[in-house]
Amino acid sequence: MNVFDQSTTTPEFWNVINGYNYKKATSDEIVREGFLGNELVYACVSSLAHACSALPLKLMNGEDVVQANDPVYQMFYDQWNSKQGKQESMYKLFINLFLHGKAYTLKKSEMVGFETNELWVLPTQEVEPAQVTTGYFEQTPYYQFTDNTRIYKYFPEELIILEYYDPSQLQEQQGGLSPIAAVWETVTASNNRATAEKAMLKNRGISGLISPKASSGDAGALGFSNSVMEVVRKAFVGLTGGAEKFNKVEVVEQAVDFTQLGMNANDMKLIESQLPHVRSVCRALNLPSQLFGDYQSNTYSNYKEANRAMYTNAVIPNVKHFINEFEKNLFNPLNDVTGQSYYLRIATEEIEQLNKTTADVLKELPNNISAALLNEMTQEEKRELITTLGLDGKG
Repeated sequence: MNVFDQSTTTPEFWNVINGYNYKKATSDEIVREGFLGNELVYACVSSLAHACSALPLKLMNGEDVVQANDPVYQMFYDQWNSKQGKQESMYKLFINLFLHGKAYTLKKSEMVGFETNELWVLPTQEVEPAQVTTGYFEQTPYYQFTDNTRIYKYFPEELIILEYYDPSQLQEQQGGLSPIAAVWETVTASNNRATAEKAMLKNRGISGLISPKASSGDAGALGFSNSVMEVVRKAFVGLTGGAEKFNKVEVVEQAVDFTQLGMNANDMKLIESQLPHVRSVCRALNLPSQLFGDYQSNTYSNYKEANRAMYTNAVIPNVKHFINEFEKNLFNPLNDVTGQSYYLRIATEEIEQLNKTTADVLKELPNNISAALLNEMTQEEKRELITTLGLDGKG
């Protein structure tokens, strides 16, 4: 049997491998409990979306950079629609992609089939593919979007769809694997940890107790009177409170006992358990955990290297995904109509995190070249070089 023969139908085929039986986090849970309710998810997703939306892009027409007075330039950079420009719209697009694994952009025009004059990023959770069974080689016939005032119907050619491949699904309308859904158990654990930590700090109460020393012949053994108790409370706060008292030792005349009521080892472990959650969420988005509070990470020797890795491993690949779909669905149809050759190029030379400084270049020079350069330098030039390399006071 040839599965590529259009005349062949295999109704039993879909029942066998049409997805796996496991429960995914819903779109509402991902937004409410993930992005809005979890600081790690918000920090990682928002930071990556901001970096992707701000990445320098050049609109090209053949070999030439398109100028600002070009109508296509103005549509793409200055005003995607009547409310938002490029950077804000792209931020929303990448937020949707990272949270849901799918992002929809509406190509709005005066009439279907005419040139696009506005681009609108639609909330992924409010876009519903047609609930009909489609084969692997078939396209979803239409999509419905609701904004709580009315329902809109859009055909596939009116939308630019970015999505992450979901190997558990075969039907096109079910595609899109959320990176956050892939680590949802970690997100849930992180939320539970935050709730437990909040309750622990809220209910911790006093940090210690002062009681009279119970020893033979000590008047304190009889206990403190109410008036004395009040004096002791005030005196203890005065002796221990305030940052200026840090690491100081105070002496009291009367023998007393102090019982510590602070956090125990298990309490501290609960707080420290945040690090594995940070690493897990960062791994799902290909981000260096060092940039998001992982103080134990030694993957990169400094933040500059970690920033470079973030752009190399996460920002640029996602923007390339964006470029590929927008060229296919926006610029190529436009080129067919106008006879132009519009496309997008990442201006890597303008990405500060990837550009090497003078100090970086000099540090990478082989020792023999460095020595030769030093021999040709004046003392003033050598002092300048030492300052540039940050070696002041290191010989």
